Amino acid sequence: MQPLKITLGRKQRRWYFILAAAMPLLSVIIAVWFGLMAKMAWVGLGIGVCLAVFFLYYCAGLATSYTECTREHIRTRRLSLPRETLWTDVRDIAAQHTSTGRGTSYYVRITTTVGKTYYLGGFAASYSTGGSGDEGFPGQLQQVVDYWHAADAAQAVTG
Repeated sequence: MQPLKITLGRKQRRWYFILAAAMPLLSVIIAVWFGLMAKMAWVGLGIGVCLAVFFLYYCAGLATSYTECTREHIRTRRLSLPRETLWTDVRDIAAQHTSTGRGTSYYVRITTTVGKTYYLGGFAASYSTGGSGDEGFPGQLQQVVDYWHAADAAQAVTG
């Protein structure tokens, strides 16, 4: 099987970068509000800068997330450092969803043979609004599961 790399679509990445770019404006708005209401512009600026840094990290981390599959391992990055697991160490791959008022959020969770779990990054399944759905998610999930099964079959033949 050829190596596979799953990343967010261009539209989703663009929205994360737009949100990240708007965060410095948020810090200025909070500073002005604190300055006018509480005469503590420095406190407001500090709070605004902290919020801006947090959301900048969050949005940039999600925009650059990915999942990469090869014959030997799966590598992923979301908000944390990249994680890499050999296919032989994968016990389970499961899809999860959470429904909110804004839509449904989908996640893919990997469980290793030692019991550690983590979520894969780069899937086109952040939020589906208004019933539009996410057409890419089932296909992407199936590709990852196919890699896992192919690696198990190869291990059974050679092992």
